[in-house]
Amino acid sequence: MGIICVDNRKIQRINHVYRKKNQPTDVLSFPFYEDLRPGKVPCVLQRDEYNLGDIFLGVEFVMQQCKETSQDLHEALTVVTAHGICHLLGYRHETEEEWNEMQKKESYILSEFNRLTGSHLEPLTKRCT
Repeated sequence: MGIICVDNRKIQRINHVYRKKNQPTDVLSFPFYEDLRPGKVPCVLQRDEYNLGDIFLGVEFVMQQCKETSQDLHEALTVVTAHGICHLLGYRHETEEEWNEMQKKESYILSEFNRLTGSHLEPLTKRCT
């Protein structure tokens, strides 16, 4: 899995090209296994296929949100990374059912992170979008 940190200009360009949304955003995910069903493990045939994909973090965008909401940057980046990982694992949130599935997976990932670190992070996915 690759995690690439970019500024607003770069994340906006990527968002425009791949999602037809000409605006910056917090996270974009590009799964290696595009048709992976949520909760399923990819069938890896070669060593080169041990790759979930890439996550682009809009760090400048997240920093601006943190300033507006007085949220800690490191916590926010952890949460958006967990969100991105869910997308690499096949989760989506285009319907209410998908949102519920993704919410559960994000909650699980963050609860394990919280357990190991003593943090109290909550999922990014608050509503169906």
